[in-house]
Amino acid sequence: AGIVAIQGRTTRLLAEAAVEAMSWDAASQAMYVTVDEGQTLQALDATGTVRWERASTGTTAMTHLGELGAVATMERDLAGRGVLAVFDGQTGETLSRVPTPSSGFDMAISGNGETLAIAVDQFIHLFSVHGGSR
Repeated sequence: AGIVAIQGRTTRLLAEAAVEAMSWDAASQAMYVTVDEGQTLQALDATGTVRWERASTGTTAMTHLGELGAVATMERDLAGRGVLAVFDGQTGETLSRVPTPSSGFDMAISGNGETLAIAVDQFIHLFSVHGGSR
């Protein structure tokens, strides 16, 4: 029913919205969340304040991108195909947007931040992630 911050014995409600997915990005110090059944992507700071917010046609999966300080999402477009999008963690600026035949249902970044895995249908697609340091 929301996002809660726990420090020691103190619990604090950061966001009351029902969250479908979330991913903490240590590089940009943002918690990426999808709300409204994937129709809204938000970046929250550590206090729960919305840093930026974007409307979506339907986010189906997301993950932070390690040291890049960005978030990658899979979305359904209006025709039912997929879109792989990457947004800057600080500003929400679109860094990349690539159409795909279908949208993935799960994503993960490797521990070293160099490989992005996207689960689509019965397959796992692996992509090399390139980017400069922030």
